[in-house]
Amino acid sequence: MNYPPDPIKIGAHMIVYALRTLGVAPESEAMQAGYEVLNRHRLENGRYILTASKSVPAFKAGDVGEANKWVTLYASMAMK
Repeated sequence: MNYPPDPIKIGAHMIVYALRTLGVAPESEAMQAGYEVLNRHRLENGRYILTASKSVPAFKAGDVGEANKWVTLYASMAMK
């Protein structure tokens, strides 16, 4: 079964989430660096912004530079 590409598939939020899912310790150097990158894109209200992508999305996931529920979801899961 083929699925359309996920327009927010590549990014720090997914890399950090994958590392956490694989069991990398939150206090490790890699995770701390990942958290630092994520926090650069965190808004005051706790949501994360969608940044530009070089790939062509299958559908519009949101506006670049605006808070995005999907990026926020994966970033939040990565922070746990």
